[in-house]
Amino acid sequence: MRWCAGRSAALACATAVALAGCATPAAGPAPSAGAPLPQAVAWGVDDLMAQVQPSPWWLRWFQSRSVVAEPVQEGAVGQQTAATLVVDRLIGQRLAERHDHVRRVSLRDIAAASASLPTTPATTTATWVLNGALVPTAPGADKRGATLHLALADLESGKVVARTTVSVQDAGADNAPTVFYQDSPVLMRDPASLSPSRAAQAPRGASVEPGQAGRLRVSALLDQGTAAYNEGRTAEALKAFQAALALPGGDQTRVHTGIYLSQARLGNAAEARLAFARIAALGMTSRSLSVKFLFAPGKTEFWPDPKVSDPYAMWLEQIATQAAASPACLNIVGHSSRSGSAEVNDRLSQQRAERIGEWLQRTSVDMATRSRASGVGFRENLVGTGSDDARDAIDRRVEFKVVDC
Repeated sequence: MRWCAGRSAALACATAVALAGCATPAAGPAPSAGAPLPQAVAWGVDDLMAQVQPSPWWLRWFQSRSVVAEPVQEGAVGQQTAATLVVDRLIGQRLAERHDHVRRVSLRDIAAASASLPTTPATTTATWVLNGALVPTAPGADKRGATLHLALADLESGKVVARTTVSVQDAGADNAPTVFYQDSPVLMRDPASLSPSRAAQAPRGASVEPGQAGRLRVSALLDQGTAAYNEGRTAEALKAFQAALALPGGDQTRVHTGIYLSQARLGNAAEARLAFARIAALGMTSRSLSVKFLFAPGKTEFWPDPKVSDPYAMWLEQIATQAAASPACLNIVGHSSRSGSAEVNDRLSQQRAERIGEWLQRTSVDMATRSRASGVGFRENLVGTGSDDARDAIDRRVEFKVVDC
């Protein structure tokens, strides 16, 4: 149905299009609030495609359009979870089942081309890039619902051409981070890491960031690397992260985190140290670095398992070194998860921040006059479940905020 030659063939083709069972262009009414995830994703994808449908709608069969989907992020923190991986799969299924007039461009193919030809100009055969963000309800809410944001950006015009949101019932959905994000020593909220999530939530007509095609190349290699890391193929993951670093725009926290995690898992301590030093340096440049230290419950001592806490001394050494090289000062902010009373958590988060400050001063005596500690308890939770497990580990972070002295 994509091409018709001659008058008779054209008439037959037009008749077939007019009678086609897939001829319903509209997405239909939005699902009720708190729709199951499959229903919400299906409607969201249909709504996006309806917004970019030509008029008359059947011309879509005669136009060449293609889309590449970036991994969906949890909108609050920019990480991937078991739930966002399900959304990724559902988006792919819906595009294949109901929108086969749009050619899908694989991130895997973009990654392969980027790794083999890293110095070539950033190009992609996709017309649109599809971004998604799954944003949980406010921290501490009784019901763990979410809002799914989806957007299509046109790579040629640099504009968001379609945008939709749908309420999701995530009861039973697994919001635990994937292995890569669970193992990450830092919370990745720099602009490059959050770019896909922000694109998904941008209004229709908004301009996307410059160099979108180039960002896709880095994103494709990151997707390849994180998938390999999650599955235990560490050497393959390291190769993908190093290829991403070699690209324009590759010098970012997610890439260096991937290199750090891979080198550490492979037992390459010196290389892991260098990678974490770069993570700390990027944090100082962006004026905020959130590190996930695991403390013993209710205490200021680190978790006693050496597999967990052994790297902490190196992390603090590198943070102190990078901070000492900067003319600015540090506000060390302790956070806690939403379990226990507010008073207890305020005091404990303050004490933990003070303990971290003492560690920094052992490496650099200047930190005694160039840092201060504060605690905010659970008032700045990002997850807010109070589950005290991997799902809300980022709520127990220690944040290093760069401030003027």
